[in-house]
Amino acid sequence: MSIAVGNGPSREAVVGPAALLVQKDGRPLYRSMKYVEYVETQLTKTIVDGKSLLEQQMI
Repeated sequence: MSIAVGNGPSREAVVGPAALLVQKDGRPLYRSMKYVEYVETQLTKTIVDGKSLLEQQMI
């Protein structure tokens, strides 16, 4: 028997990439967002203005 269980942060938790991995000249390249916004973004997979999901998150 298998049971699927969802596990993640609170919907209101702010998530973002590890700063040391995505900085240029001491500034972040990508923005942080609420976890619920991240999940909604991943589920829609919409290209806006010709930009991929990753490009849309760049600052």
